[in-house]
Amino acid sequence: WSLEDEQQFIAYIKENCAKGGDGLNFNKTFWNQVADHLAPITTSGAVKTGEACSSKWICLHTIYSVVDKVMHYSGVSWSAEHGTDITFESEGLWANIIK
Repeated sequence: WSLEDEQQFIAYIKENCAKGGDGLNFNKTFWNQVADHLAPITTSGAVKTGEACSSKWICLHTIYSVVDKVMHYSGVSWSAEHGTDITFESEGLWANIIK
């Protein structure tokens, strides 16, 4: 998956998120539709299948959930420029988060 493929993937999901309900739980038919949408515009790797799209969603959603929790953890700073910006002062806080 290239970054462009992932961006197209997420854009399609955003445009069709109502199909997943409040929990964004999409069915097999939806993932096959995503794969069909991506087929002509895939820039890297093999043609994406419905199963591959479902797996990619699980992976990206898991990463997002972790990053979102860290970003909203009291005392933690994050920026696109510096990332987590772990300092000597915040090292104990990060040790607790990692536990």
